[in-house]
Amino acid sequence: MASERLVVDKSVLDVMTRAATQSRAFPEYEQRIRMALGDDVLPIARQVAERVRGAEWCTVPQAESVVVLPAPAMPAPQRVEGSAVVSHAGQVARPSMTTPEQAPINWPLVKRVVMRPTNLVLLAVAAAVCAAFLYPPWMVTYEGTEVHFGFHYFAEPPFPLLGVNKALLALELGAIGFVGGVAYLIARRIEQAV
Repeated sequence: MASERLVVDKSVLDVMTRAATQSRAFPEYEQRIRMALGDDVLPIARQVAERVRGAEWCTVPQAESVVVLPAPAMPAPQRVEGSAVVSHAGQVARPSMTTPEQAPINWPLVKRVVMRPTNLVLLAVAAAVCAAFLYPPWMVTYEGTEVHFGFHYFAEPPFPLLGVNKALLALELGAIGFVGGVAYLIARRIEQAV
């Protein structure tokens, strides 16, 4: 009689290991595994927990540290009368005047995402590329000689017959890309170190 083997991949083992390190007690760990992966992987989950936390953690009940996850709250039944919502308790609630566009901004989340070193480098590179296109280098070729007129706003060249110095603009964009790439690699190393 052949024994049936359950095969799990590395991502499932990573989920089990993460749940074992984050759980305070074995019953909480079992509950997390049941919710995330189902009952059929519990024997393997127990082996992972024994490897990560030790056999004693899996056998000794720790009732004081068990966390019971609350059930999701169900909204009270409501009916709509005209432009107002009436609950079964008889309370009338007028619709909110805030639209999704007016929702408050979660500034800590914005700061956490934007202020990452790699994102700051990408923003700086994007700003430098925009500046390079907004203020390109101008030049004119007169009798075989190139005369440069500096950097000016793209909609207002210094003289009407001037053209953009494409070679210098390409060099400028290449330098921005090179410096931005090096800065991105350094910023990524900094993020990985933290």
